[in-house]
Amino acid sequence: MEQVKNILIIDDDNVYRYTTEKYLKLLKLSKEVTVYSDAEEALGYLEANLNNKNIFPEIILLDVNMPILDGWQFIAEFQKLKGQLDQKLDLYMVSSSIDERDEFRAKSLEGVKDFLVKPLNEAGMRKMVEDYQY
Repeated sequence: MEQVKNILIIDDDNVYRYTTEKYLKLLKLSKEVTVYSDAEEALGYLEANLNNKNIFPEIILLDVNMPILDGWQFIAEFQKLKGQLDQKLDLYMVSSSIDERDEFRAKSLEGVKDFLVKPLNEAGMRKMVEDYQY
């Protein structure tokens, strides 16, 4: 299995961010892992790097519930940028919630590849990268 260039984790949970980043690196699934605890800052990062294929993420793991700008609001703002992309991007909504309404809402949004429940496991991470490559 080949690596992707960059996976972006947007989540306000320090422990989840840290463990997911370390796990992705340990499994060698991504050359780079970029992390943000604030969705608004992550949006700024994406806007600034829209045309930089070397660092623009190929996969985004986006937490549903965050302060300031939550996952739903992030997607609404990101949709405005998505038309300017000239590369494939897989966006996953991630949550510790098992509320079926969140999953249904996420899967109904254009541009959301899937809804994943935390914590992510090795098989799920490998499948995510494999799905991106095909």
